[in-house]
Amino acid sequence: ANANANANANASGSSSPIQRAVLSKLSDGGFAVRQGVRLRGEARKRRVDQAVCFGDGYGWFRLSANARLDAREGRIDYGFDLAYVDLKKPIAVRVPYPVPFRLLGKEAMGYLTCDYVGDGVRVCTGNKGTTFVFVKEDDDALPYANEFYD
Repeated sequence: ANANANANANASGSSSPIQRAVLSKLSDGGFAVRQGVRLRGEARKRRVDQAVCFGDGYGWFRLSANARLDAREGRIDYGFDLAYVDLKKPIAVRVPYPVPFRLLGKEAMGYLTCDYVGDGVRVCTGNKGTTFVFVKEDDDALPYANEFYD
């Protein structure tokens, strides 16, 4: 299913210092976190993406993973393989995020379970125990929707 969402998460449950820092700033209004999930179509186009959008149109950080639905386990399995920062102000530039995903092996992989799905709301738990509450938005809320949904 395709979905975009604002995410509110329990930052203390994450083992990632970057994730904790970003999520702790969400309440300040300086960032918005959006997630895109695409599980249909060709295997290479099945993705789970996180976009940390910087306030005032400054750009975003994209963290993208290949994905597959594991119906037996009732979860989405993913493996990160792409990340970059796309700035729009003061200059427009896309900078690769230098993470050697292939060298990280299982550390670059994870899963999301959907604990609750309702009208426009989804509650998921990540493999590291972080709970996410997602609120459905239009597809174009993901800043690079044209790349994601092509």
